[in-house]
This record gives sequence, C-alpha cells and structure tokens, in this order.
Amino acid sequence: MKFQLTLIALLIITMVLSAQDQHRWKPLLLNANDKLWYDASNLDTANTQVMNVWILQLHKPPLQFEGISGDVYRSKTLYTIDMTTVKYGIAKVVYYDVENKEIYSYDYKLESAPLELRFPYPVLEGSFVNEVIKEYFKLKGENIE
Repeated sequence: MKFQLTLIALLIITMVLSAQDQHRWKPLLLNANDKLWYDASNLDTANTQVMNVWILQLHKPPLQFEGISGDVYRSKTLYTIDMTTVKYGIAKVVYYDVENKEIYSYDYKLESAPLELRFPYPVLEGSFVNEVIKEYFKLKGENIE
C-alpha cells in the first residue's frame, strides 16, 4: 500500500512539474530559411516593462558547437525584453538533438546582473524580436509601427 501511495505521489508531482513547462507555440517566422515560433502564453501574462518570451527555432542544417556533443536541430531561447529602452538580452537557452532530447542548456542568471548586461542588444526594425513586440501590442489591442 505504501508503495502504491508513493507511486501515485510521484506521478502527481511529475504531472505538476511538466504542466509548468507547457508552452503555447504560435508561428512567428516560417519561410524556407527560418522557422521560429514564440510562446504566446508569455505574452498573455506580460504586464510589466520587462517582458520574457520563449522562442523556439528549428535549425536546418543543424548547428554544431564546441563542447556540445551532437548536432543541434532545435533550440529554445528565453529572451528578456526591456520595453522602456527597447533592448533585449538572452536569459536561458536549451538545445535539442534530432530526437528532440535536451542535449545542453544554460542559464545566464540575468536577474542579478546590471541593466547594461541584462539588455545589451537593441531591437532592430525587421528583427524577430521586433515582431514579438508587435505581437504583444496586437494582443493588447494596440497597433504600433
């Protein structure tokens, strides 16, 4: 009986933890060269001057990095965007192999970094980060150019 209760508890914990990592991917850029999606659930809950958004990207041909064993066919990157300065940074990155298994991840721990290190990159017109910002304002009922 104890074993069954322990097994049920482990299953419930696993379900709760996996539910926290649920993404609602929407296409951002799909063409012959680039395939990117953004997590719409991030935009739904964004209500501050700093917005975090996951971007999923397919890599064809696959990427290769020194120190990472295997080819990277997919990456998931958490971008943090300062809407006041219109700059962004990379908070986390996760790389996946051809079988969609995580092969490497890194957390840049930006929360404690100074602002100039948290948001080093300007958002350029026509970039995918600019498209994410447009999607955010469209969701909020505002149209920006």
